[in-house]
Amino acid sequence: MGKDAYVDPYFDKGEVNVETQKTLEGQFTDYDCTATTLDMILKDMGYSNIERIDLIHALEQNFGSGVDMLNIPKAIENLGLDINTTSGKVSYEQLKIGLENGNSAVVSVNNGQGAHSVIIDRIENGQVTVRDPLPINRGSSYTIPEKTFQDAWGRFENQTGKVVIF
Repeated sequence: MGKDAYVDPYFDKGEVNVETQKTLEGQFTDYDCTATTLDMILKDMGYSNIERIDLIHALEQNFGSGVDMLNIPKAIENLGLDINTTSGKVSYEQLKIGLENGNSAVVSVNNGQGAHSVIIDRIENGQVTVRDPLPINRGSSYTIPEKTFQDAWGRFENQTGKVVIF
């Protein structure tokens, strides 16, 4: 593993850095991963003039605590943006289908110590491409094996996980 490689605490083997043409930003605090992932997605879509603090308010997040990433569609509405999303708890196969045609998804992963929002840009050849707002003030992009992702993501009944697909 190279000196700049980042091992995410939410995945056992998230260690392969990949280049991305999409927006990559680091969260500012331990609690703004959802706002940061929304910020990255909006910038990918051309909305580059929205301040992170406005996203935190739109998500109705209390300072010093996280927010459920399923609040993202409501935050988009609160910001007055016309963006279609699909959100809820879905199966892994439904997530893969949702990523077709170049879509990205904000997902919630959990290492047993707490939830964390990341972006999944694609799943192919047994690998999941992740954009992660950690480490703080930097962010990272890497691939992990599908099984590693599924273990951190599919923690609800019937192996479903939370997603917001754009």
